[in-house]
Amino acid sequence: MPKVTTAKGNIPTNAESVKAIAVACTITSAIPDAKLNLLGYDNLTFTGTNFPQELKGNTFELAFDNDVKTPC
Repeated sequence: MPKVTTAKGNIPTNAESVKAIAVACTITSAIPDAKLNLLGYDNLTFTGTNFPQELKGNTFELAFDNDVKTPC
């Protein structure tokens, strides 16, 4: 259920009158951005806008575009 938050705290909402929405996030940087392990297990830190304030109860989906052309 979406939460409405102000500087003074949460505003009570009726679960039947609100519904979840999808919010587009923008990633402005990812660290580290080089020398990643090809087998995975790297911890990446993303910085950007519109990320959820708390992860509990939220779903976050990240997709990569493999069409990026990088010179070898």
